[in-house]
Amino acid sequence: MRGQLLGLAEGHDEVALKASFEKFDTDGSGYLDADELRVALRETRGCDVSLDEVTDLINSVDCVGDGVISYEEFLALHDELDLITSSDLQRHKA
Repeated sequence: MRGQLLGLAEGHDEVALKASFEKFDTDGSGYLDADELRVALRETRGCDVSLDEVTDLINSVDCVGDGVISYEEFLALHDELDLITSSDLQRHKA
């Protein structure tokens, strides 16, 4: 499932991952906050996850503890999302 959660097909390269990160970093801060990640999940997968769930995802890869994810943490999130099955996400669809 790597990459698929954020609208990328399996095997996409780092250039595509970087473009995806930048697309959803709407404030240009260089980080994704919970709202930006939540929008990314909704737009790319149709998943309407709660802010608490998105915050949990962020916390699972947030090495600095600042409540946002850097590009490097975004890459790590792909590994974390491999543990989430499609059925887990389907229960959150609107």
